[in-house]
Amino acid sequence: MNRSAESGAAAESSAAASGAAAVIWFEDETGEKKVLVGKESKYVSDIFANTNFSDDDRALLNVLENLTIDDDISYVKTVCGERANELEGIIQEKNILEDTRIQYDTPEKTTINTNEGNKPGYKVKYRYLPNDFKKGIIKGGYKYTDGNTLETIMREIREEVGMNIKPTEISSKIINCLGYDVYFIQIPHAHIKTFENAINSRKQRRIGEVYDLEFTKLSTIQSELNIYNEKSKCAINKFVEKHGGKAKTNRKTNRKTNRKTNRKTNRKTNRKTNRKTNRKTKTKKH
Repeated sequence: MNRSAESGAAAESSAAASGAAAVIWFEDETGEKKVLVGKESKYVSDIFANTNFSDDDRALLNVLENLTIDDDISYVKTVCGERANELEGIIQEKNILEDTRIQYDTPEKTTINTNEGNKPGYKVKYRYLPNDFKKGIIKGGYKYTDGNTLETIMREIREEVGMNIKPTEISSKIINCLGYDVYFIQIPHAHIKTFENAINSRKQRRIGEVYDLEFTKLSTIQSELNIYNEKSKCAINKFVEKHGGKAKTNRKTNRKTNRKTNRKTNRKTNRKTNRKTNRKTKTKKH
């Protein structure tokens, strides 16, 4: 699908779709398909509503979420990383989470209301990993600043992976799954390492809605599909319908390899059998 057709399809579907999701995948040297998936987080503000936290804890969170910093985004992200570490310490003391890592969404530039009046700053949402987390692909809701759901998923990939995807890199048509438009994006082998490096960089800096993003075997995903969120389940099932599991070429290669192996094994077995038979025959003659 060319760029104009892809954009047109996205614009046409955005009126009905409330968001977008992406099945980002590649096929390894064995023909095994691998899909980018991770663990879904929740807002720290949700868990701070728990009775285990005090009013002082909640007041601190409010301060940490509203940064009155008028600086460039790279410095703001450094500050967010430090504050995520501070929140982590508070949560560890409560002993209510198996995994106490705290991450944060990309800070949004805004105006912060303070006792001294409105000040320029950033709004930040911090995230935690619940004990009963679900897994999923990259997805997100449509925002008014998105021209269509194609722009929605491009923004989500930028925020979660730190990579810019062009419309021409979308490798398949749009499929609606439970109100979300789903895009299939095949990553060229030459770009896989770049993707993985970007993911690891954001993980180290605590950035992102999805925890522990990694390319996972499609067969593994299918075997544990019950722990995936509903939209991801729908998207993965659609992907399997379109692209299947292992490549057919791989099955052919395996059949050829097996035939060769069997022929070699049979030849060795026959030679051993013949040698034994010959030895027995000679013994009888003597």
